[in-house]
Amino acid sequence: MNYIYDIFLNFNETLYDIYEWNRNDNIIHIRKIPLFKVDKKTMYDFITKKIELSNDFLTKIFKKTEIFGKNKIDNINYSFLISDGIDAVAIKLGNKYSRLLIEEEREVIDYVKSIKPITIDYKIIKSNKKTIFKTRNEIKIKEYIFKKVNELIKCNDYDKLKYLYLDCFNKNIENDVDKLFLLELNKNWDSVYLKLYNLLKLIETR
Repeated sequence: MNYIYDIFLNFNETLYDIYEWNRNDNIIHIRKIPLFKVDKKTMYDFITKKIELSNDFLTKIFKKTEIFGKNKIDNINYSFLISDGIDAVAIKLGNKYSRLLIEEEREVIDYVKSIKPITIDYKIIKSNKKTIFKTRNEIKIKEYIFKKVNELIKCNDYDKLKYLYLDCFNKNIENDVDKLFLLELNKNWDSVYLKLYNLLKLIETR
């Protein structure tokens, strides 16, 4: 089995680029981790879909990943690196992922040029609902907006909803404010989400 040694990983349910890592993340120092060269389809499936690994593959990688703990070496039960020679991603059982630091990713990509690709036995369960092609900040903004809008709906605060609707979509509305607001928001998300975010923040401070 091929291994990569001495790297840092930041496992999350969303695949964040390294510039989005922050000080509150649980960044772990890997002593060694198995590395597999795969084709582009496998790479795409692993980072965009929920997959189920075969028992044979799970047995092969069981406790093969070692991490530096306090005064000892700990293990991760099921974790590994995959690379198609262009990209490199660490996978942890439970649909968690991590990018690599730039220099460490280059090391992996260079290394896989010298090893043979393998076929990993897996089954696609469903598409991953987590948003992996948005930035961490965009994801936080979306969560905040829908939380606050749903709070206004639950409180029947239709005056604020009408005000937001008019300001964001330039339309007056009287009936079915809650349903129409969410429909319009989903339809025009890219053009209004920053404006709506700022308005909600302004309302929150009043």
